[in-house]
Amino acid sequence: MSEKNKHISLSIILAVSRLDELFTCLSAFSTQSTDGFEVIMVVDPGGKFTLNQEHYNFPALICEADSKHPSRKRNIGVSKARGDLIAFIDDDVVVSESWVGNMKELLFQYPQAIIGGPNRDARAEFKYLLAQSTQEHPLLEGLTSHKQLNLDHIEVGIHDLPLCNLAMKKISFTRIGGFNEVATYYVDDVEFHYIAKKLGIKLLQFKKLEVQHNIRPAFRNYLKYKFNTRKKIGEIYLYFPELYQDSLLIKLIFLSYIIIPLLFLLFLFKPMPLAITGLAYIFLLYATALSWRKNKIIFMIMPMYVFVTQALSYSGFTYGLLKSLLTLDNRHVVFSEKVRRYNV
Repeated sequence: MSEKNKHISLSIILAVSRLDELFTCLSAFSTQSTDGFEVIMVVDPGGKFTLNQEHYNFPALICEADSKHPSRKRNIGVSKARGDLIAFIDDDVVVSESWVGNMKELLFQYPQAIIGGPNRDARAEFKYLLAQSTQEHPLLEGLTSHKQLNLDHIEVGIHDLPLCNLAMKKISFTRIGGFNEVATYYVDDVEFHYIAKKLGIKLLQFKKLEVQHNIRPAFRNYLKYKFNTRKKIGEIYLYFPELYQDSLLIKLIFLSYIIIPLLFLLFLFKPMPLAITGLAYIFLLYATALSWRKNKIIFMIMPMYVFVTQALSYSGFTYGLLKSLLTLDNRHVVFSEKVRRYNV
């Protein structure tokens, strides 16, 4: 270990699942404009992975988890951390050369907060550009974490600081109780932030912490991802409805379970109102795509692609919700852990 890295103030934790992406992620840490950090990689049980330390100018640790659950991996990573500050990124993220320095500086200024930045895919290829523009579309999630941030920083809600780009003081992590290792990992960051909010901890997003996130490309990979993630949210919704009480999209989905049958009945007698509603929806799809009008191909494809994404997200959530209603597997364990964590 070099002299400059003997004092570790920031521990960066990666729950490793994509080795093909990992080495690009790690290379970005060799270009950092500051030092005093370490990278802790937590791999799957039985995972065979070695790192040639000579290729990197920062201390790195590889440890094996006893579970594939990403929350378990991250909690193990924190237990190995030497820094008073901890950060989490995904193995398909590439940080800027000033990311570590900015993270340290901002945690020094806002020691009581959990901080992060936008995670966006800046690759210019069409398949990535379409996926990124869909991610930030206002008729989908519309999360600020997917958009360019114009202000220096903003306070955000529990859905806007994903674990692919997040940091805090270790004492805050301990106070919250770590990540939930019992519930599905699709709820880990949101539930963690919900508890943080209950404890009065602010969630802040900073422009200078933006990262390159290699999201799934359009078409098949992205659409499959949207269906599967929404299915998982549907499955967990009955266990954690409080996490989605401020989600307009979830409210609209439940409202649709009433409105769609009524519209169908209305169409049987008066088809014109339904036709007008359909035309208004198509107009809205194109109106909300106007910000991409300079790219004619994206502008023309975007409305239909958003519609397909909405349909898959809707059907995925509904399928997951019905599955959860019919099975409620492992419910006692999940609820017991929820009570324990909420009473931290």
